[in-house]
Amino acid sequence: MKLKDLGENRLVARLTRHLPASADVRVGPGDDCAVIGGPRDRRWTLLKTDAVVEGIHFKPGENMERVGWKALCRNLSDIAAMGGVPSHALITIAARADSSVASLDALYRGLARAATQFRTSIVGGETSRSPGPLFVSVALTGWVERARCILRSGGRSGDAVFVTGRLGGSLRRKHLSFIPRLVEARWLTEHLHDHYGLYGEDLGVRTARKHIGWAVHALPGGPEFRAVMNTHADCRTQMAGVIDYFDQLADHHTLWPAANEDLLRQEA
Repeated sequence: MKLKDLGENRLVARLTRHLPASADVRVGPGDDCAVIGGPRDRRWTLLKTDAVVEGIHFKPGENMERVGWKALCRNLSDIAAMGGVPSHALITIAARADSSVASLDALYRGLARAATQFRTSIVGGETSRSPGPLFVSVALTGWVERARCILRSGGRSGDAVFVTGRLGGSLRRKHLSFIPRLVEARWLTEHLHDHYGLYGEDLGVRTARKHIGWAVHALPGGPEFRAVMNTHADCRTQMAGVIDYFDQLADHHTLWPAANEDLLRQEA
């Protein structure tokens, strides 16, 4: 069996199923972040790591300052998806020996700009030589109040699902300049009592695990998103298209399912 036959979610489940976990691990592999803390602690620690790879997440020759912004903001978005606040980051890069030093300077300018804007401290990391494409890995810590921690498992039948922005911008390269929805996430965890966070690529996976379906009433898409949807002839294929294209279209917007009674309370 090859990796391409297994898929990312099944691979993660396979690799992590026998890993040890101490008593303070509230949430392990499978959510947006790991959650660490005691059952009665007021705050829990969030742990997240993510990577961007040249040729996969950005094109060769791309503006490296924008790549640095994206590398950190991908992690910040997952902290937001848990309702949390970012704290400290470690940066690991692996680059070819003939890489331009100026390009790496630009990469770190982008990392520093994102860290400054979102009040995150970059406290170290690692550098290594790579025979292949540039690889940038970010490990990030954060925190969230126990009462405001958002898990993907919190959705229930009857919840409404909302997205924090318009879909389609990634086809215009907005994936290199998106804004992590940290402010929106904190507001939502304060005002909505029943909620959980996920991204479009997770929607089918998470609802399937809970044997819950979902229906689309309206999608806030730009012209690129509508063009994608118009290429599919029937509703079922369109829904498959939604899942297939969310990751490249969504600019790391967050989907927020919420109980209907919460929405009525906010409207009042």
